Amino acid sequence: MVSDSPQHVVPFPTLEVAPVRGVRWVLTWAAALAVIGWSAAILFAFACQLAAEQDLSRAAAAGLREATCDRATSHTVEQTIRRRLVGCGLAGQQVSVVVLRNGAPVTGLIRAAAGDRLSVSLSTPVDYVLPAWLCNVSLLGQSGTITVWADHQLTHI
Repeated sequence: MVSDSPQHVVPFPTLEVAPVRGVRWVLTWAAALAVIGWSAAILFAFACQLAAEQDLSRAAAAGLREATCDRATSHTVEQTIRRRLVGCGLAGQQVSVVVLRNGAPVTGLIRAAAGDRLSVSLSTPVDYVLPAWLCNVSLLGQSGTITVWADHQLTHI
């Protein structure tokens, strides 16, 4: 005999597991996110320092080109460097500029002759190139300087 009632299918027994997210789970993920945030801040600071070093190197090279020109002075070299740094966002007075001829600092007219070695040194505190929020957080605890050199031996003038 066939019944008109629909057949009931009994599902397979399943094991229902409710996820448990207790204090341990929360603390584990909080620690993981803290490590990821710390690592990201360190990598960002490192990238900022590398970018600043490249900008300072290009500015030092521009200053060195200016120093090889006739009638160049330490002031014109510094102005060339500062103009170059304006476009990079490093236009403040935190960048120190030193122009050297044969290892001695030059003030005034450079007066380079054949065989002279001209050098330009730029330095700035690391905190100056980092964003303010990263300096305020003080995750890295560093207070070093970034220093770059550009030098050239003059063969003829």
